[in-house]
Amino acid sequence: MSRWLIPGIGALVLAGAVAVGAVVWTQQGGGATCDQAALAHALSEGLRQAEQQDKETWEIERPAGCGDADQEQAVAEMTRDWHMMAGGMMMRASKHPGP
Repeated sequence: MSRWLIPGIGALVLAGAVAVGAVVWTQQGGGATCDQAALAHALSEGLRQAEQQDKETWEIERPAGCGDADQEQAVAEMTRDWHMMAGGMMMRASKHPGP
């Protein structure tokens, strides 16, 4: 019986790791696609509010499934006055230190 105990425990640990990995992957949007229209709306609304309130930075609440690459593409199509920092933070282009 002890001959099967170690492989059995190893199989349970492996199954648990796979389950945890699957949950983390789907929670981070790996399994979903980005709703471009919803992302564009969130960006548009955020930009409008930031301009009204004269903010220098703001953070978007992205729709599920949308990541940095999706947001970067949408920002490039919408504005040159703002740009995206890592993690989705938006910053006025004029305030970003440059070369």
